Amino acid sequence: MKHIFEKATNHKYFTGVFALAVFLIYWLFSTQYTGPAYLSDEIGYLSKASTLAGYPVDMASSWHGGYSILLSPLFVLFSDPYSIWQSIMVLNAAIFSVIFILFFRFLKSIYPERNFLEIFYVVVICSFYPAWITMSGYAFSTPAFVLILMLAVLSLQKVNPDNARTVIPHSLLAGFLYWVHPTGLAVVASSFIIISVLAFSRSKARILFVNALILILMVLAYRLVVHEWFNLVMTPEGYSARSHYQSMSMVFEQFGRISFYKTWFLLTLGHFSYALVASVGIVWFAFIETGRRLKYVQKEIQKKETSLAGLSLIFIIISFTGILLLSSLNFATLAHLERDSWIYGRYLEVALLPLLGVGLMSFGKIRHIWPVLILVIIFGILINFVSLNPLINLVNMPSFWPQVLFPGKSIMIWIFLGAFGIVFAALLKKKFLPILILPLFIVCIFNQWEWHKNILSNYSKPSGLVSIVRNSFDSGTTAAFESFMPEGTNCY
Repeated sequence: MKHIFEKATNHKYFTGVFALAVFLIYWLFSTQYTGPAYLSDEIGYLSKASTLAGYPVDMASSWHGGYSILLSPLFVLFSDPYSIWQSIMVLNAAIFSVIFILFFRFLKSIYPERNFLEIFYVVVICSFYPAWITMSGYAFSTPAFVLILMLAVLSLQKVNPDNARTVIPHSLLAGFLYWVHPTGLAVVASSFIIISVLAFSRSKARILFVNALILILMVLAYRLVVHEWFNLVMTPEGYSARSHYQSMSMVFEQFGRISFYKTWFLLTLGHFSYALVASVGIVWFAFIETGRRLKYVQKEIQKKETSLAGLSLIFIIISFTGILLLSSLNFATLAHLERDSWIYGRYLEVALLPLLGVGLMSFGKIRHIWPVLILVIIFGILINFVSLNPLINLVNMPSFWPQVLFPGKSIMIWIFLGAFGIVFAALLKKKFLPILILPLFIVCIFNQWEWHKNILSNYSKPSGLVSIVRNSFDSGTTAAFESFMPEGTNCY
């Protein structure tokens, strides 16, 4: 069997078959969902997509519209809500199938000496990570973010310091991630840092100028033009656009409080612990591998020779770290935190796929996991001193297997169970890892499936108000419902 994989002519065939399998499995898994779950994220992205397609909705929100741009053609091609929704499920599945092809290319660029079968094996395991198939069943921005990020990583490897134009695709992709989600700012910063290193190591300032200019223009274009246009078109007269993010002025006000930094630190530790526990410590080996590559990059810089493959891995690590800090910062500014806020993983997982792959490829000895194990245990102890709201939203922690095995327990118990899982995984040989992680991934997938079905059952049933409006008003009449009236408006 092994010699079949060794033939170069078969590599594209197996990769294509695998991508098709991902598409079919993800799509078939998602077809059971008949519509959005009335979550504000989904409604925000869908309403923006409808507006872009020429069907404006009076429902402005602070959700970014990059993913909505990808969805908008579906609102033109299909007219009824069911067909539009099912086409979104097809689109998400197709996006993930492309993502795993790009993921394979990324791992091959990082490990050119490894054979096809080993890389293929890692890609297949990573395709079972629960967040991907879970998010393909929602109209969330995760598929778009992961896709654009993988393209940004691969385009970075194509940059030629002697030709500033070669940085344009990477810069546009990195900047567009801010259009997809606010945490894309972390990728924008990461891109600037990496291109700065490349520019100064080769004494090519022009490439940095082009990169910085495009990144700034992309962020400003969305913030000052695109987002403001959405707010203008989608906000009824007399109302203001709702924002679920804290304003920058309110965030800066928090910087003078010691308690804010304590909360931010604990949230950062908690979100990082989520990634480590969800991956049973595998992600940590990606950090170790990046540290090893960083030494070589430093030597290459001194010799005026910088490896783009090595820089692309560092780019991912910086992006992941930046998203981690922005994610925890967002929650640290809130007055009330839900229980899942402390182990929130949905934001982080958009940058987790490359790290999961590199971690599996470079999986090492148990002595390397002690630092991360200590961090996880410290968080487990400290969270015990925080007063926690009992409410939890499972969609925000799709891959957190301790919660699945022991629902209803405290975060401390989950974290300690996760620490045990990390130790157990480190004691296994690499070839035996799937025996541990695949069952954990699969139970998380079905846990999310059950939770998603319950959400649809409880919250996705159309209100009787829809029938009342249809029976009481002529077609084409504008109708709206609001729980409060604008100032100065009389209601009879």
